[in-house]
Amino acid sequence: MNNKAYLSYLPPYLCRIREIKALAEVIDGLLVPAEAENDHIIREGLILTAEDVGLEKWEELFRLSSSGSVEERRAAILACITGAAPFTMRSLKDILESVCGKDTIRLEYGEEKYSLDVIVQMSAAGKAAFIRSILKRVLPANISFRIVYDYNKHSTLAAKTHAQLAAYTHLQLKTEEI
Repeated sequence: MNNKAYLSYLPPYLCRIREIKALAEVIDGLLVPAEAENDHIIREGLILTAEDVGLEKWEELFRLSSSGSVEERRAAILACITGAAPFTMRSLKDILESVCGKDTIRLEYGEEKYSLDVIVQMSAAGKAAFIRSILKRVLPANISFRIVYDYNKHSTLAAKTHAQLAAYTHLQLKTEEI
């Protein structure tokens, strides 16, 4: 925001006139809030700086649910925008990780069968519908995909004793990071 007073734009001989000074006070009182509102509108128009109204407009445009933190909502909108571009496995993983979190997604591509397995850790399992929509939009039609959940396996839990594992339910042992 530009905090310069109205009088600073006028030549010095006009700044000494009482009526001009009174007019400048009124104009400054009107321009400062207008400039603040202008800055707010500009911030809300850009995805990386939007917080409420701007994010709602983008989510309405892409038919996204407006749940999650501001950062998660921004990542979901950016994923929708970048989904139209040609992709590589690295860029697809980056898009998915921006939505689900770092190191929660693993991609395994079967070249001979044109298939893609998206292995999702249980911490990101709630975003499966969104992952599916991104994959449908980004992947070529000849590549099939499936979403596989990465449950805790016996080999992961074998290092723990029965007494340590007794504090958890079977569902927690299967799905939570221990």
